[in-house]
Amino acid sequence: ELIHICDDQKMNAIGSLVEGALSSTWYRKASDDVLRQLRNNIGNFCRNIMRCKSGQVLWTTYSSAKQSLSGKGYAKGFLACNARATNQYKDRTVLCYLVNWYMKPPIKKFFEQEGIRVDEDLYALSAMLQWIWRSAIRENREIWLYLPSVRMRRLLETWLGQQTAA
Repeated sequence: ELIHICDDQKMNAIGSLVEGALSSTWYRKASDDVLRQLRNNIGNFCRNIMRCKSGQVLWTTYSSAKQSLSGKGYAKGFLACNARATNQYKDRTVLCYLVNWYMKPPIKKFFEQEGIRVDEDLYALSAMLQWIWRSAIRENREIWLYLPSVRMRRLLETWLGQQTAA
């Protein structure tokens, strides 16, 4: 009940246009117009929907896309999507998670050759939960999350549903 996920269809449309939207490959292939739209969506979420101050925002994407997505009012709140073991952002209540994790193919192939089954959805969910845990949720405070990737949103909502059912 402390996690609120943005369910605005228009804002989330960018994450459901193609399979793998917001993955590292998607970012490499994305046009300037698409990246501009995503940057505008982030700004809209922070300034107009949440009406928050920049010090409340925590956002992430792949390092290669950071510059393209940085915008006024939230740019300083960037935290790498693979950040671990920091309490520096435990006051942040407005989060933008602009990543759709997939395991690097050579790593996945290595595990599979060793007979180890890889669950990419669980891998992605784990990475996202670790990043979310850097925020105010660790202090048992409410957070609001912009999560445009349809896959990542589904993974989180499914996991949250399982937690409340337990």
